[in-house]
Amino acid sequence: MSYRNEPIEGRRLRVGTACSGAGLGLVALDQLFGEEGWEYIFASEYCPAARALHETLWDINKPKFHYHADAKPATTETYVDMFIASPRCQPYSLGCPQRDVMLPYALEEFERIMYYVYYRRPLLVIIETVAAILQPFNAAALARWNAVLHTCNGYKWYANKVCPSQMTRDCLRRRKRVYILGRRTTPT
Repeated sequence: MSYRNEPIEGRRLRVGTACSGAGLGLVALDQLFGEEGWEYIFASEYCPAARALHETLWDINKPKFHYHADAKPATTETYVDMFIASPRCQPYSLGCPQRDVMLPYALEEFERIMYYVYYRRPLLVIIETVAAILQPFNAAALARWNAVLHTCNGYKWYANKVCPSQMTRDCLRRRKRVYILGRRTTPT
């Protein structure tokens, strides 16, 4: 089997998430492949509200599902084809009242999340964050993110800034997000 065809030849796409909140990427997978086209293998959520939402929306009580409540997927966790992560993003916003306090922790959290990519080498990585990560006041943080991404050898990284609409309390608002996509270019 060619590594480029791993997720589509004879088995369902295997997916793991870290700090992905409601798991909107999983909704997209349902729409693209149907419920039978992919398999949710593990989740790592530090936020109790996000964990409760996962329990409501996704079948996380199945026997093979692994759940981590500490926001850092184990480096020994099983292999997945697609890894979706949304590290804590508030500290990258200039308007965050505790930015100076929270930013060092947010950077360390990003590194812990990326350990999974470094050790287990999923075929596709999707990282969501706020568009402010690209602003000049975040230059040092972005440099650290780049350094972490480049430790994951054998990946081609892309960044895409989008402005999705979001309903909040019956009000449509626009949010700018950055999606960093990583595609493994070499076999494991």
